[in-house]
Amino acid sequence: MDLIIRFRTISLPNKLRFHVEGVFSENISSEETGFSGFNTDGSINLDDLTIKKSAWVARYNVWDRKGWKF
Repeated sequence: MDLIIRFRTISLPNKLRFHVEGVFSENISSEETGFSGFNTDGSINLDDLTIKKSAWVARYNVWDRKGWKF
């Protein structure tokens, strides 16, 4: 499994956005389900280290990283 975590700054001071993707290889995932991984994102407040995360999204039959749209 590839696990990718990306961070980037935003216009608000002391905050970071993050994006996490987990992608299984096709030979590990069950062919019956097609489950290929997950992704989620959110933000981190650097002042008090609070994290706000969105719901995670299951991926099916998507074997490449989605990445961030810049």
